This record gives sequence, structure tokens and C-alpha cells, in this order.
Amino acid sequence: MSTNIKAVYLSATATAVDGPTRLRGFSWMNGSNARTEMVCRDASASGTALLTCTLPAGGSSDQYLTDIGIRFPNKLHITLATSCMGTFYVG
Repeated sequence: MSTNIKAVYLSATATAVDGPTRLRGFSWMNGSNARTEMVCRDASASGTALLTCTLPAGGSSDQYLTDIGIRFPNKLHITLATSCMGTFYVG
């Protein structure tokens, strides 16, 4: 099944999608000299963590999920360190 997706760019902690969605993939990078995490939560900054990823200092990662993606039933909130940025594919 194909789905229309959107790309959302973030360079800080924010709500990426303010409503139900699926995360289909992401491309992100860590510009600092320390290991860092990205946490994708349902609903808000205190919501249930559905995905957590770690990058080494200066690292980057491209992840593409299967067509079904990861479902966020309320909204998609992404916590990023100030040294990180990324594009998130949702829909």
C-alpha cells in the first residue's frame, strides 16, 4: 500500500506532527563531539517513547522503515540535542 508522505525538518526538540501519523523514516546528524540521542514520543515530551536512537560524535544515520512505519496515535514529538538536526518522513 502506498501512502503520501511529508518531510519535516527539525533542528530542535519539537512536535513534528500535531495529530496521528506514522514515522516512515529519518535522516539525522550529530554535529557535536559527544554521543547523543534522539527520542520519538507519542503525544508530548513526557509521552511514551516509541523509538530511541543514538549517534556517535559527528555521526549521521539514514533509516527507512517498512511501508507500515511506526504509528504515533496522538502526535509525534521528537527530542533532539541542540547539536542535532534531521529530516523526518511522516504520513
